[in-house]
Amino acid sequence: MDSHIATISMFSSMLVQAASNVTISIMEQGFPYQEAPLQIDIGSLLAALTYPLVLSWLLPVYVYNIVLEKQDKLREMMKMVNNYLYRLCIHISSYTRWVLK
Repeated sequence: MDSHIATISMFSSMLVQAASNVTISIMEQGFPYQEAPLQIDIGSLLAALTYPLVLSWLLPVYVYNIVLEKQDKLREMMKMVNNYLYRLCIHISSYTRWVLK
């Protein structure tokens, strides 16, 4: 067992001596590129900034409508009155949303 450990120690010391004589050099070079003037599209920049703002302003309106509908239980009352009338109202509201898009 001791001879095995001595052999491993001898090989490891030989590797360290061999590695200490090696020099590593790193050469850097940048990628070639063409310089171009900076082009900023003002319309796209403004659209990217205003689109999230517009959506965030509309969110309270949608939440208010959902809460109002839940509070008044409109769908449940429509279901109790007539199933046909309920389906008709749902289709009309879906169609108007599709047309207004």
